[in-house]
Parts: sequence; structure tokens; C-alpha cells
Amino acid sequence: MVQDLYADLLSGGLSTTSVQTIGKVLRMALGDAVKRGLIMRSPASVVALPTIRRAEIDCWSQQQALAFLDSPVLQDDRLRALWRLALATGLRRGELVALRWSDVDFDAARLFVRQAAALDGYQMSFGRPKSRASIRTIALDGATITELNDWQDIQRHEHELLGADPELVFTFADGKPIHPQSLGRTWDRIVRASDMEPITLHAIRHTHATMLLLTGVPLKVVSERLGHSSVQITADTYQHVLDHMQQETAAKVGELLGPTTLAP
Repeated sequence: MVQDLYADLLSGGLSTTSVQTIGKVLRMALGDAVKRGLIMRSPASVVALPTIRRAEIDCWSQQQALAFLDSPVLQDDRLRALWRLALATGLRRGELVALRWSDVDFDAARLFVRQAAALDGYQMSFGRPKSRASIRTIALDGATITELNDWQDIQRHEHELLGADPELVFTFADGKPIHPQSLGRTWDRIVRASDMEPITLHAIRHTHATMLLLTGVPLKVVSERLGHSSVQITADTYQHVLDHMQQETAAKVGELLGPTTLAP
């Protein structure tokens, strides 16, 4: 029955990670029942949890990311600064739409993730991020700071015309906040218009992390930028990138040491 449960959950569309979590909770509950003498043994203990397949995640290469930022359709896009910021920081969509100008330090070239959007059905509210690791500081590059500066001028002009108060960094022209699902649909449209390989809005986050890892940024730093609760989560998510880096490292070691010369 437990084995069938896992199979039904997977076939019903739940991710392997979610089914693993359900399995762990079930094991804890049945294990507690054994301790209390309610059952003799836990049937969940003999059923293997589904394993996560280490297929490569969808993301763009660095060349594709640069091509997107330089694409003609993006030059006149109202949310150009948002897409640039997403690629430059790996922020979640709920963090992007909840970012406030008070969270951006232009002088120090950094931003603070202090709140995020939460959804109850389609209803959106703003609050503190769910995990302590998600509350973080992210350093920004000069080009992204410039984009944000330019966007702030545009937004202020929009809001002055309509009498809105630009507390949030990214809003509609009338000052209303952008819903995360609406942002996802907007992303899909602009990617199609740019003729780029289609990826989801969340895949921008993967693109950011992959680019950093492939350029040698330490795993711990990448984990902190993403707001993961542990480095192990980052390592598990990007295992395919780390495997590729191991192969490249082995090749470099071979170049450094040179061929082995056996004595006659």
C-alpha cells in the first residue's frame, strides 16, 4: 500500500521531492506508532523512497543570457530592469515583486531580501520570507545598479502622472503591485517575442546559479545568494554542474602535471 501510494502521487503530478517529504513524514508517524506499541513494525521502513533523477535542469547558457539582454525586443520592454535583476541575482519571483526601494542600497551596490509575496489561491500578500536563509543580502554589479537607477526615474515619472507612491521597485504603471503569476505570463510572452529558447521564469534562477558555478564561484557563496537553507540543497540541485566541473578540473590537473614518464 505504501509503495502504491508513492507511485500514485508521482503519477498524479507531484514532484519527487514532495513525495520524498511525504514518505519521510509517514515513516516518522509509523515509527512513532511502533514505539507506542500500536503496531509491531513499520511497513514504510521497508519501502524505498523515490529517488530524484539527476537530469539537467532547464536553464540558459551565459551566451543565451547575454543574447536575451541584447535582444531588440528587450530594449523597449518596460520591465527590462526586472529581467536584468533576475538574471543578476537569482531572486525568486515572489521576492522580485515584493522588493522595495528601501531594500536597495545604491551606494553600497547591494539589495536586501526582507519580504516576499505569498499566495493563498490567487490572493497575494506581502510578508517576511518563510525561511531565515531567505532573508539575505545580495551584492549587485554596476550594470544592474545602472538599470535600476534608470528604472527608478521612469517609475517615478509614471507614478507622478497617476499620483501613486512607488514603494515597490516593480509595479504596474498605476502603482499597483505585480502578481507573481502575471509576471510569469509576461515572461513567457517576452521570451517568445525574443525568439529565445523558451524557459520558465524560475529557470532564470537556475541560469544565475549555473553561470556562477561554471565561472568558479564557491558553492557556499552561490547557496547564500539563492537563499538556500543549506549548501547541500544547492549541491543536490546543481549536481550535474558540479560533475561537469569535476571533469574540467581533472583535465586541468592533467595539464599541470603533464604526461607520466616511466624510467627505462
